[in-house]
Amino acid sequence: MRPIKTTYKPVWLSLTWSMLLSFIPTIVYAVRISTTKYSYNDSNLVIQTGVFTKQQNTIPFYRISDIQAQKNIFGYGKVTISDKMGVTTLRAIAKPLEVAHSLRLVREQAQNQSNVVHNEIF
Repeated sequence: MRPIKTTYKPVWLSLTWSMLLSFIPTIVYAVRISTTKYSYNDSNLVIQTGVFTKQQNTIPFYRISDIQAQKNIFGYGKVTISDKMGVTTLRAIAKPLEVAHSLRLVREQAQNQSNVVHNEIF
């Protein structure tokens, strides 16, 4: 009987492709985070996104009704902004509790200057 030689090349090739393809969602998420910029001044929160097509979303602070923050064990997290138009989430924020506190202070000042009153229901 003559032996038939087997090879592990297809297995290694399959494993390599599987590992490469498993990183695609991570790469997409990293690109999305790295191309998103957040900034604010005394009256607006500005969100700029995009790689090839740049988009800018401006939210006036006087329209914001709620600001919430979530932090993970590494100190990063997200800040969720609610206004009359919907909910906006700022992702991959360093020190999200401090950022949320700063945004609340600016929101309060902007609402006081604009004479905006939000009724809270308990």
